[in-house]
Amino acid sequence: MSGLLTYLRKVPAVAVLAGAAWFVGSAAAVAQPVAAPALGGAESFAVLAGTSVANTGTATISGDVGVDAGGTVTGITAAMLAAGSSLHVGDAVAAQAHRDATTAYNDLAGRTCPALNDKTGLTLGTGGTVPSLATGVYCFEGDAPLAGMLTLTGTGPWIFQIAGVLTVAPGASVVAPIVA
Repeated sequence: MSGLLTYLRKVPAVAVLAGAAWFVGSAAAVAQPVAAPALGGAESFAVLAGTSVANTGTATISGDVGVDAGGTVTGITAAMLAAGSSLHVGDAVAAQAHRDATTAYNDLAGRTCPALNDKTGLTLGTGGTVPSLATGVYCFEGDAPLAGMLTLTGTGPWIFQIAGVLTVAPGASVVAPIVA
C-alpha cells in the first residue's frame, strides 16, 4: 500500500506512524495518559490509502476499505469484507475519511515521545526485547521490527511514531485489551 496509509481499528486504539505513511516494553517505559485522536469519518476504516491499496493473498477485513479520489484498490473483493464493511474507491466517503485521517495523522505526529519510550534499535514482541508496552507514545528513529507477540497493556491509546518501516515477522501478533 502506498500514499497516506491508515490502518485504523476502533477497538483497541492503536496508531502507527511510519515515515509519510501510517499503519499501529521494557520496565523503563513511561506509561502516560494519552488522548486518542478524533478520527471522524476515518473511524470505520480498517484500510484507507491516498493512492493505492493492494492485497496479494487471502484476507477477511473487518471494517471499511477505501482509497482517495484517483486511487486504486486491487486484490480486494466484496467477498473479503466482513458483514457491515464496505469498499469505497474514490467516493465522497473515502475522500472525507482521508481528510479526517490526515488531521489525525498530524495530531499524532505532533505528540511528544518521552526519552524513556524511544525504542530505536529494539525489536517489539516476545521474539525481541520489548514483549509488552503500556499506554503511551513510543518512537523509533529508524525501522521498527515486530516478532512474536506484543502485548499492549492499559486502556490505550498506544501510539507508535516510526521514522522507518514497520516490519512484521511471519506469525507476529499484537494483543490488546478490549477498550469500551
